[in-house]
Amino acid sequence: MRGAFPAIAMAACALTAAGAQTVDSTPLPEWRLDATPFTGGQLGAGMSVPVSNASRLGGVIAVGAIVDGPGTRATARLEVHGRFSADPFQELRYAPYAVAGGMLACADDRHCRPLIVIRVGVEGPARAGFIPGIELGLGDGVQLGFVIRQSRPGRR
Repeated sequence: MRGAFPAIAMAACALTAAGAQTVDSTPLPEWRLDATPFTGGQLGAGMSVPVSNASRLGGVIAVGAIVDGPGTRATARLEVHGRFSADPFQELRYAPYAVAGGMLACADDRHCRPLIVIRVGVEGPARAGFIPGIELGLGDGVQLGFVIRQSRPGRR
């Protein structure tokens, strides 16, 4: 019975700590412009949901085109990812963040392939309720992306 008291005390502390971090889980939209070797240039839109003060789960749907020899191919991408912000409360003017997840990249309906996504980015200061960002990563060769996300006051 002596072992039960420390276990109950630790569980109570964990529940108290978990309850102390209340997060508004309202989904927020984002808009993207990305360039990769396989999918070319793409415009995309997505949503992200806060799961903690610094972490978000999100998804993106993007379409675009790539010039391939004499022709142009249509491309599409479906992505699911997690994002971790080093500055969730906008205490810094510019804040680094990391993204990891997976995507299904398609070109001409015939060539779809699942890929792992890993990106790092920097978000700028919020203006008029939106936060701009730039990202560099791997997932379809080297990715370069520009993103605009809706923000909450005082939050990234």
